[in-house]
Amino acid sequence: MMTVLWMYVDMAVLVMPVTRRVESKLYGKAKVSKQFMITEQSLAALDELADELGLSRSETLERILRTFDPEAVKHFDPEETA
Repeated sequence: MMTVLWMYVDMAVLVMPVTRRVESKLYGKAKVSKQFMITEQSLAALDELADELGLSRSETLERILRTFDPEAVKHFDPEETA
């Protein structure tokens, strides 16, 4: 599906096709768009890591989730990091 962007330029209408960003199928599947909420502190940490690695937030999260320790998450206490 192609999205069309309409722009008004000096009383003329300019119609430009907008291609959706296609994520690499690096992991064998296309990425899907999702929305979630995180604290400003966590967002800053994510942005800092993404910048350091030269990656997007999306790819940084992908790598974090593919390399994390599920047992550590089960025993995480948010009170200890507040």
